[in-house]
Amino acid sequence: NYKSEEVAKNTIFYGAIGTGKTRRLRSLIAEKKLAAKNFRYVCLHEDFGYRDFIDGFYGEKFLNGEFKALCKEALGDLKNEYYFLIDNANAASLDKILGEAAALLDRRYDENDEFSLIRTKNSHVIDDFEESERARASVVLKDGRSYFAVPKNLYVLCALSGDRGISPSVAKAFRWIKCECDYGALEDYLSDREIVNASAAVAVCKVLNRFIAEEASAFGEIGHGVFMGLARYQNNAQITQESLNGFFAEVLEPIFRCGYANGSTDFAISKGLAEIKDIFKF
Repeated sequence: NYKSEEVAKNTIFYGAIGTGKTRRLRSLIAEKKLAAKNFRYVCLHEDFGYRDFIDGFYGEKFLNGEFKALCKEALGDLKNEYYFLIDNANAASLDKILGEAAALLDRRYDENDEFSLIRTKNSHVIDDFEESERARASVVLKDGRSYFAVPKNLYVLCALSGDRGISPSVAKAFRWIKCECDYGALEDYLSDREIVNASAAVAVCKVLNRFIAEEASAFGEIGHGVFMGLARYQNNAQITQESLNGFFAEVLEPIFRCGYANGSTDFAISKGLAEIKDIFKF
């Protein structure tokens, strides 16, 4: 249920790969039937920077970033809701990308609250623009000076793999909602594809995640969205041990290798993978 009054202004959906975090962001937009102008969806990667979100020069042209542009639009249309969706949120530093604006996530704009405005690192540059350009490049102009503000009708929702990658100073502004492997949805998915031993296959997936959680947490648990790929490995409407072996080699092992804690030796990774593979059986 994505009724606006039930969604915090700042919310992070976090959890293992394949637990439906991105789907929840997209479902919100679909269920609320938002017009394109009322939301922005960005998927972060390491090249995102401050000017992409807030503002900065591109060559000789000074442009507003995605977040700043939506703040301006929302502030000019307070009767409607606006949503800024950040996928893959820990692929880049939110502290660097949001900059000073992060301090305003939990102090939304109120014209009677001077601390709901903030001067950014480029405010002094904007102050020197001609009047029309100064207005274009400012969320709020006050006494001829440029300020940033985050309006009350703007929701900031993020999808985050795991629960790391965001500093405490930014994290405290958000409500955190954990997304977990939905084994019921997984069994329904396999059963809908007429896999006769769907329940047994799901039980193997449960054992795998339990082992990772208790004995091999560096690898990270797996979500139902990944396990649903087992359907492609069925043989005569059954998930066999051969199916599990193929799925592990072609899907799970690459995920584990990519996500394993940095700085580990190949030997440690291979040893851990062997232990996990030994668990992934009927």
